[in-house]
Amino acid sequence: MRLAAAAFLSLAFLAPPLTAEAAGTLDKIKAAQTILIGYPEAAAPFSAVGANHHPEGFSIDLCRKIATGLKEALKLDRMDIKFLPVTAENRATKLAGGEIDLECGDTASSLSRRDKVDFSLTTFLGGTEFLVNIGSKVFAATDLQGKKIAVAAGSAAEAVVRNLLKTRPVNAEIVPLADPREGLAALDSGHADALAGDAAALIGLARAAKDPAKYRLSGNLYSYEPYALALRRDDADFRLAVDRELARIFRSADIGDIYKRWFGQWSAAPGPFLSALYQMQSAPE
Repeated sequence: MRLAAAAFLSLAFLAPPLTAEAAGTLDKIKAAQTILIGYPEAAAPFSAVGANHHPEGFSIDLCRKIATGLKEALKLDRMDIKFLPVTAENRATKLAGGEIDLECGDTASSLSRRDKVDFSLTTFLGGTEFLVNIGSKVFAATDLQGKKIAVAAGSAAEAVVRNLLKTRPVNAEIVPLADPREGLAALDSGHADALAGDAAALIGLARAAKDPAKYRLSGNLYSYEPYALALRRDDADFRLAVDRELARIFRSADIGDIYKRWFGQWSAAPGPFLSALYQMQSAPE
């Protein structure tokens, strides 16, 4: 009996102390009355540093709503939001180490990434699209017949476009770019009739242009990439709390308002696939 007791005490002293993360993210947030949100600083229109030097973007707005919902759910007097910049290289490490509680940017949810982080409900559907001049008659792949398509060399979008031209009866010329930002100049000069790339990245380019109203999207996605908010793994309670708030947003008019704020100039409402996704994720309480 004494040996067993001694062994138990030895193990107790050797065991690591219970960390905030081990206790759960909700407990951590409740104790500090603060949520730590990581965000990429140059991922417009999802997350970026705004003119007032404060984070802004589609994902940032969602995360602010989530923070408000958590404040009510946890019955807190206040909920401070601390925004911390992250990169693609360090976001998973910062989540695992408790330096951030939630990553709000343009992260695509994939099975391989779930080795390191967990994901919320899907917040956006990205994918390959075409940015064109406002007066262009390009609305579908068949409208690219005889046209020039600018695309970043070696990018995922280039592979999608090459496959598209192989599988559709369309004969078009691919204009490879060393830098995607050269695409707007190619459109303006007439060296390209369309710029291929991730839809969100194209909108980010257009938003940063001198005259964003000169451009529009073709209106079709040719590949699909689900975006979501990244969380720490193995914290089901926190993920449920985040998903509960997202489902509430999707059930309400809030998602339409947030979407219109950041994407409305190019698409006044979510497309059919994204709208259906929001409806399917609007789980009841």
